[in-house]
Amino acid sequence: ITFCHLDGLLDTADALSSYKTKEEKLEILKDSHAGAFAIIIGICWFVLDFGIYSEADAHTIGLLAIGFVISRALSGLSLSESFGRAVKFGSELAATFSDMALKSRVRIVMICYLIVCAGLLLYLDPLYGTAELIGALLVFFWYRHLSYEKFGGITGDLAGFFLQNCELFMAVCVIGLRIVLR
Repeated sequence: ITFCHLDGLLDTADALSSYKTKEEKLEILKDSHAGAFAIIIGICWFVLDFGIYSEADAHTIGLLAIGFVISRALSGLSLSESFGRAVKFGSELAATFSDMALKSRVRIVMICYLIVCAGLLLYLDPLYGTAELIGALLVFFWYRHLSYEKFGGITGDLAGFFLQNCELFMAVCVIGLRIVLR
C-alpha cells in the first residue's frame, strides 16, 4: 500500500460516516486530521487485510499481483474523465494526472492493460481469475455509484479509497473461493 491511498481510505471513511451534505463531506476530505471512524476503519482494514493474505499461497499471490495492475488501470480510467469530478482537483496528484493526460490515450491504454490482465488471469486460473475480475468490477461500479451519490463525483481521496477497497475485495474473492473449495 501507499500512504496516499490509505489516507484516501481513512478520509473517505470519516466523510461517509459524518452523514453531512456533499459539500461538508468534501470539506472533511480536505481535513488533515483523522477522526474516530477513520481510526476504526483503518484498524478493521489492516486486520482484514492481514487475515486474508495470511491464507494466501504462491498461486493466489501470483494472481493477486495482477490485481494490483487491474485496480490501478480502473483507477486511471476513472481519473481520465470517465467519471465526473466532485470538485476541481486542487494541487493533489490526481489533478496533475488528470489535467496532463491525453484523456483518450489514457483510456485506450488502461483498457489495454485491463484486457491483458484479464487474459492473463483467465489463462493462469480461469476460476480464480474470473472471481478476481468480478470482484474488481463490482467494487469499480460501487465506487462510481458512491462517488456520485455521496460526493457528486470523484476526488483524489476517493481514488485512494477505491484502490484500497478494490485490492482487498479481489483478495477476499480469490482467497475466499480457495477456502470454500478446500
